[in-house]
Amino acid sequence: MGMRLHLAGQLAWLTERSYAANIPKFFVFRFVWEFVLFFPIWVIFLQEARGLSLTQVTLIDLAFWLTVVLGEIPTGAVADTWGCKPSLIMGVILTATAVGLFALAPTYPLLFLANALWAFGTAFDSGAALALLYDSLRQVGREAEYTRLRGRLAVVTHVSVATSGVLGGLLGALDLTLPFLLYTGLLLATLGLVWGLYEPPRAAQAGAGASSRYLATLTHTAQLIRQHANLRYVLLYSALMPLAVAIVGVVFLQPHARALGVPIAAMGFLVLGLHGARSLGAAMAHRLAAWRGETTWLRLAPGIVCLAMLGLGLVPALWGLVFLAIVGLATSAVMPVVEAMILRQVPTPVRATILSVDSLLSRLLWAMVEPGLGVLGDAYGLATAFLVLGIGSGVSLLVVLTLWARVPRVLSA
Repeated sequence: MGMRLHLAGQLAWLTERSYAANIPKFFVFRFVWEFVLFFPIWVIFLQEARGLSLTQVTLIDLAFWLTVVLGEIPTGAVADTWGCKPSLIMGVILTATAVGLFALAPTYPLLFLANALWAFGTAFDSGAALALLYDSLRQVGREAEYTRLRGRLAVVTHVSVATSGVLGGLLGALDLTLPFLLYTGLLLATLGLVWGLYEPPRAAQAGAGASSRYLATLTHTAQLIRQHANLRYVLLYSALMPLAVAIVGVVFLQPHARALGVPIAAMGFLVLGLHGARSLGAAMAHRLAAWRGETTWLRLAPGIVCLAMLGLGLVPALWGLVFLAIVGLATSAVMPVVEAMILRQVPTPVRATILSVDSLLSRLLWAMVEPGLGVLGDAYGLATAFLVLGIGSGVSLLVVLTLWARVPRVLSA
């Protein structure tokens, strides 16, 4: 009997160590996943190597976001049904294939196909990644550390993007396809690391097969969102808040900087500055929430973003990009708090699916807004597009916060 208890204790200790080991492995994986070498030059690649207009670029990006919208919830439910690790592996394989195809695609339809395939890879990753981190922490009794570690993960992400941005800009100055191909190789190299992650247990419906569990996951998710107003509003806030910095940072920063005379080789340094500001914001998130309370900070951040976007649109000079850094800082300082609020309200069996809903809403808004901004930028200049985006984001977030405030116990301080 004593031997059995000893062996059981040893097994529990080893299992706990395996879950704890997920955390540093996950951080390394996310660093490589976000080491997107082509990030500072992909719009330039499409404009200068493929001859596309800004409107055509945003339409290709629309293929990405619409595919994500269609695939986000089903892929999140895949993670909740069959496991986060298989979902992450599928995401790596699909994304690596798509990025390689994107670099080599000679025609407009193939670029659409590559972007759509890339979207599926991203969808398999989005909900599963953070759900695996949270559940691993929960298994070792450290879920209260999620906001702090999520902030650190955001810092790692921004350092990765910034570092790869500098390198990618320099590589892109030599050959615009080179950053795409190198990133493809790096992604494939992470498959062994992802395979070594230890899958946290997931609560399954008793007596249900995989397909039944999959449908039950989708049904449970829909019921949670329908029944809990707090969850609905925090999801809307989470979708709207990063919209401005995401669209400008990913799509419009490159043509805007080129118009200001920035060479291709220097594009990565702009990415470095933006993600340096976002890293600072992410590192401050936990302290800001503790200092002023979640409620106060979630109400202040949208105003900062709106004013900074107006500054970006009104200052057509290189130094005006400081306003974009402010947008990035404020956004990154609030998102870990928002994610923690979502996760606190969601049970384990549907955590990845709910995070996929969060991602879906954000990307649906992106798909709706970006093409119009591209047309506006071609017709009236990017400064006008920035002003419209800033005002629209500010008004939308104000409406959400006003409605959210009417819900009892709307924000947990």
